[in-house]
Amino acid sequence: MEEEEEVGGGGSMCGVVMVVVQQLKEPQKRARLHVKKEIGWKAENGASINIWNDAWLSGLGEGRIRNQNINVNFLKVMDLIEMESFTWNVDVLKLLFSEEQIKRILEIPLVDRSQPDVLLWRCDDSCEYS
Repeated sequence: MEEEEEVGGGGSMCGVVMVVVQQLKEPQKRARLHVKKEIGWKAENGASINIWNDAWLSGLGEGRIRNQNINVNFLKVMDLIEMESFTWNVDVLKLLFSEEQIKRILEIPLVDRSQPDVLLWRCDDSCEYS
């Protein structure tokens, strides 16, 4: 078992506790980043999904939009949907995304606007969960 070095002198355990807490936080940070990378969204009404930061595109891969020109007038997936007909607003899609991204977006079915978006575990290219 490793011996913990006292930090701060004067018999205080405060420094030791700080070092131990910091060491415990690092694996949690890595785990949180790993989970965030593996979590994606299934679009329902689009109200919870950030277009630019969240994984929500269909198909394999990371599922995030890769775009250098982020338009802050469109932040949520619901901003890409014609609410009256509850269909994708193709004119907006053409303004914001590449043909490949539009194709992937249009593959996402819009079924029920009353349903909230759903967080899900995305499989990687092998579709094996680890």
